Amino acid sequence: MSRGGACVIYLCARAKRSRAEMRPLLGGASLMAMVTSERIVRCLVATVSPGRASVGDDIGAIVVDELRAAHLEIVRSVMVNREKEYIIQLVRNVATANEADAIVLVGGAGLGPRDYACEAVDEMADRHIEGFGEEYRRLLRDDDDGSVATAVLTRAAAATYNGCVVVALPRQTVPMMRRAVQKLLVPILPRAARIAAGGGHI
Repeated sequence: MSRGGACVIYLCARAKRSRAEMRPLLGGASLMAMVTSERIVRCLVATVSPGRASVGDDIGAIVVDELRAAHLEIVRSVMVNREKEYIIQLVRNVATANEADAIVLVGGAGLGPRDYACEAVDEMADRHIEGFGEEYRRLLRDDDDGSVATAVLTRAAAATYNGCVVVALPRQTVPMMRRAVQKLLVPILPRAARIAAGGGHI
């Protein structure tokens, strides 16, 4: 599995839902992932493609599976060109339309000359969340196959944009991607959404 791409999560924090609209929840972990501030976290997953002829790999599907397993809602799955302007356009359109609370972009945040996911996050950021990248690199170092060089050269970013939380995760192996979603994304999404919407910290 290539280590070059990225997974970007855009958590749009404006939509509010009542208890009557909530789905039945099973278990404390699912409750924590879903119900903070009495709302469901809706996710859109987009595979970042270098061109029209490119075929998306299974990383996007893995992210979808893990988010669904945590009882987050997947509104749809799409592909987007890896150029920065296309990523920015997608984020702005989805955020403006309030189509999803979270946009997950898979791919396009490596160190290559055409990897622009992190740059798109930085350009759109209202506030940066510096600790997110540090925590992701710690998870990477703790992985059985992790190394200092891999962790140091891995980019990860998070920020707020227009009431949304923007999370950029570098693509790794399938087990590492699952761990990143389970251990890092799922626990922070409800709280991050509430904070970005101005609902306070805890």
